[in-house]
Amino acid sequence: MIRIGITGHRVLSKPQSVEAGILEVLSKIISIYPNGKFTICSALAEGADCLFVEKSIDQLQAKLEVRLPLPVSEYRKDFSTPESLEIFERLLKLADNISQEKILDSRESAYLAAGKYILNQCDILVAIWDGQKARGQGGTGEIVHLAREYGCPLAWIRSGNRHPGTHIPVDLGEQQGKVVYERFPI
Repeated sequence: MIRIGITGHRVLSKPQSVEAGILEVLSKIISIYPNGKFTICSALAEGADCLFVEKSIDQLQAKLEVRLPLPVSEYRKDFSTPESLEIFERLLKLADNISQEKILDSRESAYLAAGKYILNQCDILVAIWDGQKARGQGGTGEIVHLAREYGCPLAWIRSGNRHPGTHIPVDLGEQQGKVVYERFPI
């Protein structure tokens, strides 16, 4: 069983470019493990997580393991639109296994704990990320930093984040959706 973790930004510019990067990564994974059985490990966070899960479940015929940072009723508050909440609810119903962090001292520490859990469960981490340091505890940049420390194979799909304090996406231009592989098998 090949376990693939996902971490990424909530706000995505040019989701079609990010989707093309996701499809490239999935194609590479299939070429490396042509007869592989897959599990996707995700917090089903808005944006990158949900987009990756949507594309990978069908493409890889994967199972879905969800690690929520907060109780569902509290986690729902972190979705910015009714559409993104509907996607979360739909994907949550597809999960083969759902677990949740214990209540921690802050939302950020709960997100960090869930990110570490996912990282510790995966054989490959996919990051949909701008390459910058995390803006807060448990952010994508922090999880990528830990993955690099641990020597975890990483597929990094370049994607802008958002302008600080807003939901306005940052576009990386020609780099949006491009993939970088680090310590990747074969």
